[in-house]
Amino acid sequence: MATFPYALPPGYAFPEQVPSVGRMQESVTGAKPAFQYWACANVDAAWDRADEGRRDEAEALLRAVGDAKVAYPEYLSEFELRIPQWDNVNERTSGESGLCSQWLEALVDAS
Repeated sequence: MATFPYALPPGYAFPEQVPSVGRMQESVTGAKPAFQYWACANVDAAWDRADEGRRDEAEALLRAVGDAKVAYPEYLSEFELRIPQWDNVNERTSGESGLCSQWLEALVDAS
């Protein structure tokens, strides 16, 4: 992924084979899977930072996805991001956070 315009958060790496199925099980091709994976990695990493009490860093990760959505709407138009209530357990498993965590878990299980 040498030409990808954004770095993944520490601890994340692109899968060796980019999946052809996205977060909502739609078929995705071209650069879209990479953008979805990057955005989901940021969302997942944001929750980890929030759990560690590093909410400014968590929110910066989410803002980076929002900025990328503006720059690359063709790849990230379906992301509906907002800053969650970090203390609300339900927020972690709903919306984008829930979709991303399910997709990332499925990718790990498939490898």
